[in-house]
Amino acid sequence: MRYLRQFFYDRFGTKRGAFNKAIIYFLYKTGRFNKFSSIDKANISRLVFICKGNVCRSPFAEEIAKKNGVNVISFGLETDGNTPANKDVVRVAKKIGIDLSSHCSAKFDSDKIKSGDLIIGMEPKHCLEISKYKYPNNVQISLLGTLAKKGKTAYIHDPYGLSDGYIYNCLILIKRCVEGICNDLKK
Repeated sequence: MRYLRQFFYDRFGTKRGAFNKAIIYFLYKTGRFNKFSSIDKANISRLVFICKGNVCRSPFAEEIAKKNGVNVISFGLETDGNTPANKDVVRVAKKIGIDLSSHCSAKFDSDKIKSGDLIIGMEPKHCLEISKYKYPNNVQISLLGTLAKKGKTAYIHDPYGLSDGYIYNCLILIKRCVEGICNDLKK
């Protein structure tokens, strides 16, 4: 029983995470997030990763894209800015070969979005929130998990304060998705 419980928390993070993933999976499969599921790769000049606090998911995605030679930036929707990356995420990311120790959060500002940007959220609510703003031409909005080659998902649960097992699984998913996008952009 203990093993199953740990497996559950390492895979979904929390009960709420599992519930959200299931509901959003259903909505994604029924077409609710189609507008955030496809991109025009030819018109992308920069990746812009968005998450809640810009201390876990989006800075990790940013560093993966930088390692792959892609123009990138990241922001948080609910941050005051200048907050360091979460210490647990820093520790787990280091095991994956990514150094987040010098990261400081940045608050999302629609004025910093440029023509040719692909804004990428981790959860549908991120994309819905940022789609309310007016942007220059050629700005696209997408969900990171829907851009995966296989194992597509419309929801990547926030690892903040969760088990090392979930943090690791979350970061590996983000890494796989970002590397896929970066490889596509290089073609």
